[in-house]
Amino acid sequence: MKKNEDDNYNNPIDVDQIDLDRLKLATSDSPGTLTFGSNRGGVAFTPNKEGAIKSRAYSAMTGQLDMQLANIVEQMRVLAKQVEELKERKRVSELIYTAAMSFEPLTGKSYFLYEVVQDESITARLSMLSPKEWGEDKMKDQRFLAEVMLLADHTWKILASDNKFLESLR
Repeated sequence: MKKNEDDNYNNPIDVDQIDLDRLKLATSDSPGTLTFGSNRGGVAFTPNKEGAIKSRAYSAMTGQLDMQLANIVEQMRVLAKQVEELKERKRVSELIYTAAMSFEPLTGKSYFLYEVVQDESITARLSMLSPKEWGEDKMKDQRFLAEVMLLADHTWKILASDNKFLESLR
């Protein structure tokens, strides 16, 4: 450049606007202590997106907890159903153990529970005979309630029944 051109040259960097104190913070005698890479070979540190990281973690956490809670609720439903079944078995067992029976029932075998009318009183009776085996004449004095099975724990399970009988147990 010639001298005339140097006088007309307008430098786009205004030296008076440079904050030298801030630049002092960006320099160091020991570059290893800087919080950013100080040369081309230095590790590039990028700021993390803390909000995004927390949001993903929170989403994953709530998803997992919701899934675990749903599993526990389902287990509670299963347990509640088992409780109702046990209550029904207890009521049936109490009724059968107060019923008349003239034999010793064996576990795993099915028997038949009847409601018998005798002398204006109604009693329950456990029998080895099905309603078909009794015949129509004998069935006039009794009403079939349920086909039941003695379980290993000596409670009784209903295999088949009159719907009215099931409703009366509940």
